Amino acid sequence: MIVPKNGYLYVYVSNVTPNIDVFFDNLQVTHEKGALVEETHYYPFGLVVAGISSKAAGSLENKKKYNGIEYESSFDLNIGETFFRTHDPQLGRWRQIDPKPDYSERPYSAMSNNPLLRSDPLGDKDSTANKPKPKVVPVPVPEKLFPNIYKNLLKSLANGKPMTITYDANRQNARQRRREALKNTPPKAGYDRDEYQYASTKEGGKGADVNYVPTSENRKQGGLIGALVVLNGMQTGDQFQMVPIPNAPDAEPETAPSPSPSPVPVAAPSNQSLRDRIGQAVGLTGTALTIYIIISEGSRLFPPRNLLPIP
Repeated sequence: MIVPKNGYLYVYVSNVTPNIDVFFDNLQVTHEKGALVEETHYYPFGLVVAGISSKAAGSLENKKKYNGIEYESSFDLNIGETFFRTHDPQLGRWRQIDPKPDYSERPYSAMSNNPLLRSDPLGDKDSTANKPKPKVVPVPVPEKLFPNIYKNLLKSLANGKPMTITYDANRQNARQRRREALKNTPPKAGYDRDEYQYASTKEGGKGADVNYVPTSENRKQGGLIGALVVLNGMQTGDQFQMVPIPNAPDAEPETAPSPSPSPVPVAAPSNQSLRDRIGQAVGLTGTALTIYIIISEGSRLFPPRNLLPIP
């Protein structure tokens, strides 16, 4: 069996006869690769590395080479022909000026002088193969500000609606989705029809959850979403991340502690004499205490150097 293109082959064994066992012996699946007819290696700007490139004899030559460009090798020109201009892989430059110039670069430079990351198969404007990741912008939905929309959002999420939705900047698409979403929900005085997912997202339109909410509440949230789009510079493909924010739980009231009497210790007046207090402090009594008082107090009143001659 010849596989016409790259992909996957699913092989299985099945017994469709009921009540009869079937045994398979020596069942094998082999893969025979096709012959390699051409292998081409390049320098960064597209010049062929002839020494390690090869081509099977008798096979058709692959015309699409570096960057998908068809090269003219007659007369050793080796010039790549794109839709807008021709490319010289030896110089790494275009032979004509840029039809869509970037004024930060020279009009003949190729792939922004970075051929490893950028390509230009048409010869007009180079690009990178790595697409930028879409922006993810959180959309707060506080219960305190949008109580009805908050409740409707939780209900939609519980029903399987995604929390992340994709923005579409095309106004015409948004109007068409809004008509599809609201066609079975008539208008109601004093209320707006809140839809989730939004008509401004690719997931909106037919099948969106629609509920009545007060007009003022819906307009406030619409203004919030519009401001997020402008402030974040959102483009088609960027995403909204819905963030429902419940009210904070009610805090228990704090009770002030009632005053209670507490005694303050106050030292009782002492009836001890000065002698007794000195004796208690130094641990002496009787004659020893008397001698200590005479010496200590007498030395303060009459220092020894005043009584003894000093040479």
